[in-house]
Amino acid sequence: MIPRLFIAGAYGSAGRELQHRLQASSNAEIVKDLFFLDVRSTISQRNQSDAGLQATDGLSVSGNRNQALTVGISPILRQRFGSFADVELAYSRDEVDNSGSVSSSLDSISLSVSSGRRFSALPWTLSTNARREDNSTGSQSVFRQGNATVSYAFSRRYSVRVLGGMENNDAVGNTEQGPSVNWRVTAIWTPTPRTNLEIGYGSQSFGSNFSLQASHTMRRAVFNASYNEPLTTTAFQQSQAVLFALEDAFGNPIENPGEQQVRVATNEAALTDETIVSRSFVFGVSVRGRRGNASLSASNNRRSSVSAADSTTSSLSGSVSRSLSRRSSVNAGANLQLISPGGVNDESTQMDLSLGLTHTVSAGVNYRHQRVSSDVANSSFKENRLSANLAVRF
Repeated sequence: MIPRLFIAGAYGSAGRELQHRLQASSNAEIVKDLFFLDVRSTISQRNQSDAGLQATDGLSVSGNRNQALTVGISPILRQRFGSFADVELAYSRDEVDNSGSVSSSLDSISLSVSSGRRFSALPWTLSTNARREDNSTGSQSVFRQGNATVSYAFSRRYSVRVLGGMENNDAVGNTEQGPSVNWRVTAIWTPTPRTNLEIGYGSQSFGSNFSLQASHTMRRAVFNASYNEPLTTTAFQQSQAVLFALEDAFGNPIENPGEQQVRVATNEAALTDETIVSRSFVFGVSVRGRRGNASLSASNNRRSSVSAADSTTSSLSGSVSRSLSRRSSVNAGANLQLISPGGVNDESTQMDLSLGLTHTVSAGVNYRHQRVSSDVANSSFKENRLSANLAVRF
């Protein structure tokens, strides 16, 4: 048995509310090279609707924010058949509890057979999976899919990956009922070990879709870009969410991940039991210096469902930090978001500025200015906040 455990959490108060943050996971090898067990849980806050006032953290005063709890367990069987193939059979059970809104139970089972070393020139994978979601609204969604994937490398730099299969979804809000063919062709360019570009095009039950994955790593800078169009649900997105990053942009472990500021995301779909298509583009660049770091990111997320108009969130954010001494540092950040929930005359602009001074021994102080301009009645405001914190490690 090889257990691995990470737990991080924090709490704060806003008025008479108690806000919790938790990310816990355990990965154990019960029977060597055969039976594994994964357990996970998160507690976070999220906005119930993208049409209401968007809270950005636990201190924001908003009746649109609720607490979300996820708990999951996954027993996994893995077996290697020499150099021919690797087989994995997994079952997952997840509970997603959104206080005051849609909650869900998710059951999924998957089976995959991947080629071993003997097929290194033409690696392949056969996979099938099914997921059922039971919602507190009384609705149920079922997703079934079977795929075969084959890759071929023309050279060290150029390769292609081809996927083909069938899917049969019986989901809330999915107008394409019954079996359908899905396929995808992905071109891969890897000119150096530090640069990778993948461009894919294919078709699923909701129509054609495009994907992009790009990254480039330099000694002191990392660039990343991605675009995806998955068919998903808000419950599934919550069950897969990661609150605390364990590695920085350069792949280095973060020493104290639980001390990260966990914000309430404002680019997520409103809580619903419907199936949605989430078209998301993200670009980011991180730069590190001898005494400081800086980052810049931009994103655009458009969510589509049958019962509601498309909602869109665009954001641009940046941050800088500089070490003043071995124990002290200063940081500044800015975030601008444009939110369009999909109705008429309900766009809003949200701006957030922050400045902080941190002393690693025990204390820190932060100033933050936030301004929201919205077409929704009683949703525009200005906020100036000064906060102090005291940290104790044990």
